[in-house]
Amino acid sequence: MKISRQSGLERRDLLEMEDMLRRNLADFFSFSGHALYFPTESASATPKLVPQERRLLLPLVQKNRLLGVFMARGVRLREIRSLLPALPAVAALCLDNLALVKAARTDALTSLATEEAFFADIQQQALRVRAFLDDPAATSNQSAPLHSLCFGLVLLRLCNGKETALRVGYASENALLRKLAQACAADLPEGVQAARVGRHELALVLPVGGRMACHDLARAALDRMETVRLPDPLTGRPIRPVLCAGHALYPQDMRGAEMRLPMFEQARRLMSLAGLAADVARDGMAGTGKSRVMPFARILHEGGVVLQSLQGARLRVSLGRRAKAAEGMRFAVHSPEKGRETGRTCKGEIVLLQVEESCAIAEILYIAGAANMPAPGDGLTLLDPASAPAAQPQTHIVVSAADCAHGAKGGGLCGYGDFLKRSGFEMERSARFTLALMRLDKAGSRACAGAFRLWRSLVSVSGSAGGGDAPFGGRYGDNGLILFHPGVAPEDVAPVYRRLCECLAERGLGAASGVAGYPFLRYTKAEMRDCALKALEYALLLPEPKAGVCNSLALNISADRLYSLGDVFGAVEEYKLALLADKANVMALNSLGVCMAPPSDADRRRVVIFWRP
Repeated sequence: MKISRQSGLERRDLLEMEDMLRRNLADFFSFSGHALYFPTESASATPKLVPQERRLLLPLVQKNRLLGVFMARGVRLREIRSLLPALPAVAALCLDNLALVKAARTDALTSLATEEAFFADIQQQALRVRAFLDDPAATSNQSAPLHSLCFGLVLLRLCNGKETALRVGYASENALLRKLAQACAADLPEGVQAARVGRHELALVLPVGGRMACHDLARAALDRMETVRLPDPLTGRPIRPVLCAGHALYPQDMRGAEMRLPMFEQARRLMSLAGLAADVARDGMAGTGKSRVMPFARILHEGGVVLQSLQGARLRVSLGRRAKAAEGMRFAVHSPEKGRETGRTCKGEIVLLQVEESCAIAEILYIAGAANMPAPGDGLTLLDPASAPAAQPQTHIVVSAADCAHGAKGGGLCGYGDFLKRSGFEMERSARFTLALMRLDKAGSRACAGAFRLWRSLVSVSGSAGGGDAPFGGRYGDNGLILFHPGVAPEDVAPVYRRLCECLAERGLGAASGVAGYPFLRYTKAEMRDCALKALEYALLLPEPKAGVCNSLALNISADRLYSLGDVFGAVEEYKLALLADKANVMALNSLGVCMAPPSDADRRRVVIFWRP
């Protein structure tokens, strides 16, 4: 049979497929042990039997080239003597089988490993890691090698591969990929396997080392690949590859239930993480012209961007569950990185409210200036690294571990993520509750902790906790608190917040608070946070003490803001709700009349003329 997809076996191939060679030869004759060695001097091409030692030296020759010698120990002399004339043909047949296996595992274009063979290697390495994690004592009597603890996966991507094929043809694109693969595999360290895993992607698996080793390997491979040039068949101008890379580490970048998946799934999930890092690297190099390497672990810290501005001080950001984002994480919003030469401008702070697979809905906690609002394309920086899964997978700590532990008992200040979990549970079991938001003029953990202690003392003195569970609170950004009162109406706790704002003003900590209670009109329990935000916007317009309740006036102000932003239909709905809350609200009635007033005669004539056939 003609082997079409291989250029011959190498000595390295014999080492990698030694066990397969042993099994193939064992089908023809029996032996108790074996060894594979490579003579430095010219050796005989014919088999040699050593009867005194019961050894057989079988040369492995392919295409008149000696690859190595297979030494079989403990052979049966009578069996071997009858097979000696046929042993060269047996060895050639076994080598052809190895060549066929190599051809099946080798990509025809790049001569690198195929995707399936690469995944099989990843699964084997992951099994070794899991074996150590499941039973560390098995290797306690010896120093565990690094590849037993972790391994890295690097994904190299040709970003302009599709454009190259459309511009100069697919044959030239294939030639460029072939040269890039040769440059990638030219100087790889020992033990690193290269493969082609997509139309325009190459991958490397690094069995030894950590993140820095992966980063250095990716950077070195990109440096070699960037020197590749291919002349345009029409113009003769050199075609320059545009490259990026991402890398992930196993098991450090895997989380929770992912580690319990079958190895088939885990290998492909790890490749997906490296691909996500390469996506972020590609987006980050837009306009720079320089290749970029992105570790998966840094996506959450500095790889997020704002995708879309939504209504109600909400944003859609690029961080989702794939990037290990979670509800309650806080991020600083800054100007795009292309402005780094002149310094990035911090625009404000956001918190993740709803995390989806590849994106998340975030809420703006505060903005640095109304003239510089967060916009699509702005970058994100994680403000609380301790809440990242890589450092703290079980909770999202904002103040301190002691405060969070105390907050679990109901008396301490907890992080926003923990507050969301607990308040969600309390909302489901409460037919009535009140939610409050506080915003301080000064930011920082000390200011928030002092305001929280004062709030707790005022609540205990006033006895406004109600007959149910005790109220609790959490951080809401760098300069705010969010507080929950189960079983209490907003009218009962409003005096507490007025007194709280007065006390904070006396201490030089200006504050404003907004209170919303459920049930209220047609709002659901999940919408109470939006109602508290509307009350807070209303409170900011009040004189001292700035404490407001979500009522008809707060809805009126929210509708005015929608109208100023051009959302007439949203403003109409808010004005209607304001009138439902208070029929005597003349301002809401007048504003609703302005929104629903018929157009002037001139406007009507323009509409008729426009639609006249």
